[in-house]
Amino acid sequence: MTPSLHCSIADLSQNKLAPTSRIGFISGRMPVPETDPKLTAKLHRRWRGMGALLFTAFYSFFFAGHLELVKTTVYLKDGVVMGANAAAVQADLTLPGADAGSKGTGTASSFLLVHRIPVAVLETGWRPFSKDANEAKKMAVGTLQGIAGALAVVFLYHLLLWSGLNTWNAMMFAAIFGFSTTATVFTAVPQVQIFSMLGLTGMLTAMARGKRAQWWEFSAAALYSVLCSHWNLIPVAILAVSRAVWRWRTSDSFKPVPAVLGSMSLLILVATGAMMLQSWWYPKSSQMDVFDVAKSSMTTLHQAKERAAVTPWVSRLQDVFFTNILAPTPTMLDQSKALERKTRRTVSLVDEEWFVLDFRHAVWAGWMILMLLGLTGLPTAAEHAGVATGALLLLGWQVLFHGALEDPGERLLQSAAWTPAVVAITGVGVGRALDKFKTLGVPVAVLLLAFAVAQSTGNYRFIHEIAEQLRISASM
Repeated sequence: MTPSLHCSIADLSQNKLAPTSRIGFISGRMPVPETDPKLTAKLHRRWRGMGALLFTAFYSFFFAGHLELVKTTVYLKDGVVMGANAAAVQADLTLPGADAGSKGTGTASSFLLVHRIPVAVLETGWRPFSKDANEAKKMAVGTLQGIAGALAVVFLYHLLLWSGLNTWNAMMFAAIFGFSTTATVFTAVPQVQIFSMLGLTGMLTAMARGKRAQWWEFSAAALYSVLCSHWNLIPVAILAVSRAVWRWRTSDSFKPVPAVLGSMSLLILVATGAMMLQSWWYPKSSQMDVFDVAKSSMTTLHQAKERAAVTPWVSRLQDVFFTNILAPTPTMLDQSKALERKTRRTVSLVDEEWFVLDFRHAVWAGWMILMLLGLTGLPTAAEHAGVATGALLLLGWQVLFHGALEDPGERLLQSAAWTPAVVAITGVGVGRALDKFKTLGVPVAVLLLAFAVAQSTGNYRFIHEIAEQLRISASM
């Protein structure tokens, strides 16, 4: 992206190019920026060109991680990697329709309704290239997860472009997101969370596009998120309110309260209908009706409230901001579970010291520098971009809820809920900081490249170590 285009995006997002009006200033609302057709066309070209390249590269990366684990016990037993119910998800996506959902996947959601048909189509495509039907099923699930992860990377790249970053910085932060521990592990291990991550990233991207987004973009991403998990209703509500308030600030006619109430009511109605349709289509997935889901959800919220008071939040920050981006090198066999049940050995993360002088912690320090730089530009980003405020609120809720409910041995299991917000906030903040400190442009570009290279190498090695641990476990 040329410097002039970069300035144009930043100026547009800060309303420097917008004609001001007395009404806007009298009402205390921000004037609406005019859409530059040439600027929009250039951004679309960069998104489509580099977006296709990013999708291809990261789908290949994610599928390579899947191939590392496909012949291990991940697909045979639940809980062997960070407490993930990988075998259950794999089975429910590939079992005959009469048995779909019998392992518990899709309870209180419409996940199976949305994803079983794509898996069946992919399985048909893989069958001629697989030695048996079981291998074709594993490849189909791995392909769908790789597609979901790669699309999330492309969406984040698009988000950063529309937030004012130049092509290089947007591409590098999207790569950091794709190479993160969260994306690397949970596109290789069958899990529902990676699909929720796709929906949340899609909503943030629609918010970044603002008035230039199509009317259905945010709604489609919100619906997909809720169909993946009913717990996404709260993040959807947070982002919907943030988006509505921002639109109200930039428009004299938009009424946020009726818009949010009407949209959320319609979303809940459609999600409830989808749950009922799934229970009819896949009878064994209907373990709870809508009223039981609501009752159970209130119990879980109360539990999260109680556990939040005793959660070690300082140590939890390591998983929120660091370990979910760059994995620790060692993995270990959980010997306590191995002694209880010799056929069930698991791989989990080891608690580590934060400040140790070695290469891995030096790479973590590089990420800390980027986050600190992002914090310096975050106030301006939050003032001039609704996506920054929405991502901050989303991060706060996801960390508070999932962090309080995280059990020992399940570190990072729910990290897909907050990782997109962490990278988006950091990227948007760095973009705003570079607008002020232009001399840092080249050093930051070099730092981003060095960090992405080290991160991709380290996290792929982490997947390889998990596979090796599981192979050792299977042979014992």
